[in-house]
Amino acid sequence: MNYKKIIKSIKKKESVRGLIYKLINLPIVGYFYKSFYSKKVNKKVNDFKISDLYVSIEPSNICNSRCLMCPYKTMTRPKTTMSMDLFKKIIDDCFKNGIKNLNLNFYNEPFLDAQIFERIAYAKSKGFNVGTFSNGSVITQEIREKILKSGLDEIIFSFDGFSKQTYEKIRQGLNFEIVRDNILSLTEQRNSKSLSKPKISVMFVQSQWNKHEALDFKNYWQDKVDHVGFSTDDNRAGNLGKQLGKSVFPCRKLWSEIIVMSNGKVALCCLDYDGQVILGDFNNQNLKQIWEGEKFKAIRQLHLDFKSDKIELCKNCLNSYRFNARSWLN
Repeated sequence: MNYKKIIKSIKKKESVRGLIYKLINLPIVGYFYKSFYSKKVNKKVNDFKISDLYVSIEPSNICNSRCLMCPYKTMTRPKTTMSMDLFKKIIDDCFKNGIKNLNLNFYNEPFLDAQIFERIAYAKSKGFNVGTFSNGSVITQEIREKILKSGLDEIIFSFDGFSKQTYEKIRQGLNFEIVRDNILSLTEQRNSKSLSKPKISVMFVQSQWNKHEALDFKNYWQDKVDHVGFSTDDNRAGNLGKQLGKSVFPCRKLWSEIIVMSNGKVALCCLDYDGQVILGDFNNQNLKQIWEGEKFKAIRQLHLDFKSDKIELCKNCLNSYRFNARSWLN
């Protein structure tokens, strides 16, 4: 049976997904599904190598927008900028462990960091594939030129609306026309120089406020940038209500991504915006020590045992009940 084709078909049909989530929460169906699913999960975990990790480093935790679906506005951890010495230490350690992919984000607008291009240059000198997300609001002509010269492999612009009204309702503090024109100008300049990098994408986070504009958004951007992506609001800002169902499933991100905050500490996941669950600290540890640490191992084991609801952040994550129920089948 071709599971990948089945999963791909399910992804396209929200009503089918909803029905399946209900079925796997039934006691008998859930028992057999978890037995089947556990084998898939354990096979991938057994094949895991530390070099498979995707490392996200937050150069600073400073952003100039207050987006509706983002908890940045309620963040209580101090606003800090990572020193270049610590950044280089992390990069060197990742290089030593065979890491290939690096993302310069967590809760930040990367181009507000005065050292961002120095960081990109250092990471590229080690051979990393380097990408970043940006809200696109501060991409001046000078920054555009630096981006095109930096060797940055990919830049994904978060742009969550087709209309000015919808966009500015969601991305509060930003200007629709300025951001749109900044993205278009960067693409035009890159193409005029016949450069292959960076790959330029736009990402649309579908939510209750903008889902009616998704098709218009795709039609407008699909021939203007390299890729148009869509994701779903994941409730990190606490605006989506409760989960669907009672069964929790293992999160694949625990075996795919390490998130380093601007203070050098490793957060549990992308929902852990305030660093509530610290898995390690690059100020006095290395990647291998963090990965093999007792706390990290205990959390991963809870997920493998289908008990992630014992972890408060995971219990309140919609993905625990929905996306994680199929993510290991890909």
